[in-house]
Amino acid sequence: MSFAAAGGAMVQGRTLPFSFDLKIIPGEANLRFSGALTRLDKEPQVKGNLNVEGKNLAAFISAFADGASLPDSIARPFTSKATIAGSETGGTVSDLIVKLNGTQGTGKITVKLGEVTDLNMQLAINKFDVDALLAPKILAEKPENTKTDQDKKP
Repeated sequence: MSFAAAGGAMVQGRTLPFSFDLKIIPGEANLRFSGALTRLDKEPQVKGNLNVEGKNLAAFISAFADGASLPDSIARPFTSKATIAGSETGGTVSDLIVKLNGTQGTGKITVKLGEVTDLNMQLAINKFDVDALLAPKILAEKPENTKTDQDKKP
C-alpha cells in the first residue's frame, strides 16, 4: 500500500481543501479523494469526490476481509465514482456509479448516526451482464516449452 496526501491553504479560517491518493497492491486498486474539510469553526464536514478503480475486485476485497476466498466471477476490473458529504451526525454518498466488468449501476447512500443508526441505500442496475459474470476467466498464458535438448536433436 502506498499513499500521498496534499492540503491547500485555509480559506476564510473555516475551509481546508485537500486530496488523498491511495494505491492498494492487492487488486491493483487506486483510490482518489479530492475535496475539503468545511465549517471548521463549528460542526465540521467533509465534502468531495471519490474515485476508485482496480483490476481485480476479489483481490481488493480479500485484502480487507482477512484474506477471504472470493469467487472468480468478481475477480474482474471495477470502478466506482461518488460525491461524498459527511459529518459527525451522518453522511451521504450521492451520484454513485459502480461498474464491474459489463455490469453497472447508480445510486445513493444516506447514513444518519444517533441512538439508532439509519442506513438508506438505493442502487439501480441499468446493465447486468450475467454472461460476463458467469464466464470463466480465460488465461492467456502460453504453455511452457517442455522439450529437452534430447528432444530437439534431429
